[in-house]
Amino acid sequence: MSFTEQVDVVVRGFKPFFEHLYTKFSGKHALPGQKPAMQQDEFESFCMSTGMINDGFAAREIPLVFNLSIFTQVDEIEK
Repeated sequence: MSFTEQVDVVVRGFKPFFEHLYTKFSGKHALPGQKPAMQQDEFESFCMSTGMINDGFAAREIPLVFNLSIFTQVDEIEK
């Protein structure tokens, strides 16, 4: 089994759990009727409340991790 398959198995197995966490911690800044999206402060709240901050993962790394996780979209019409 390749690394990609292992990740896929884990993500599919825990998808309901991941969706629950996302729903719980995202949407604070969403306008009524707007699809909720997680902002950096919500991600920081998630990291702090779940005990992820320790000697291996410092609070100062949260913005970097959040920025690396953002799905970038290319404007194909203008560029």
